Amino acid sequence: MALCREGKVEEVLEFMSQGVLADYFTYEILLDSCGSMQSVELGKRVHQFLIRSSYNGDVGLSRKLMEMYVKCGCMRDARRVFDRLRERDLGCWHCMINGYVDNGQGSDGLALFEQMRKEELRLDGDSFVTVLSACASVGALEEGLMYFRLMEDEYGIVPGIEHYLGVIEVLGKAGHLDEAMEFVDNMPIVPTAGIWEALSSLARMQGNVELEDLAEELLAALEPSRAMANGHPTLPPKKHSPDNMLEDNRSLKGRRLQRVAIENAMQSSWNLRKIEHFRYSRKGRWLALRVTCHEFYNSFIS
Repeated sequence: MALCREGKVEEVLEFMSQGVLADYFTYEILLDSCGSMQSVELGKRVHQFLIRSSYNGDVGLSRKLMEMYVKCGCMRDARRVFDRLRERDLGCWHCMINGYVDNGQGSDGLALFEQMRKEELRLDGDSFVTVLSACASVGALEEGLMYFRLMEDEYGIVPGIEHYLGVIEVLGKAGHLDEAMEFVDNMPIVPTAGIWEALSSLARMQGNVELEDLAEELLAALEPSRAMANGHPTLPPKKHSPDNMLEDNRSLKGRRLQRVAIENAMQSSWNLRKIEHFRYSRKGRWLALRVTCHEFYNSFIS
């Protein structure tokens, strides 16, 4: 066990080849180590010992085995383990779908999710997190929105923040940032720092300087330490391109007022409690922010 914790997989395998029996936890550590090292050669040796052990077919270790192959980029081997399982828990399905996503095979992940539905498995919230991730990875916009609706309408699962983030990723990676902002606007929950962080990243990927700038400001307002840790200054200066600078006076005025509002909120003695509402309109090219901040809120909207 000590050798396992030290990551000395080859030494452990040498002892096993001499007849030393490994227990359940040893196999867990060995498979985790092989996955971390991305050593499929050692992983396959562990696999062979596992097949000959009394733990062969164990769901938990089989899932560990799949995870090891996934981390090594060997999806065929992972699928072979999956297909040979007599019993599969949801974790096994999720592992395979996430593995396909991580290895650039999101379409195969979507196909596997449809197989889950056909087998009428009892899906949970994690099931829809995985399928939304698969949709985002391949730009499957319609499918992503459909699964989000089915989650509550057909399976009775109330969406959590992780599901809203999943839809934002689906919309954003498909190039629909305007729709992503509208989705955030209509969410029944207050946007979290994770929401703004995701939008900032998506905006950066697509060169939307204005949206990235605003998302970073809102992130800094909610969690300054997190924004700084991610390399975002509290009030990030941005150099707009010539096209972005062609805004009318109303848009510029609204933008300046918004910046002053955030700066005052962060520098005042009042604590910024929450960002209640955010609306983005491409057609009108305006941005509006409503902040709850005790007396500051009243002075801001007056």
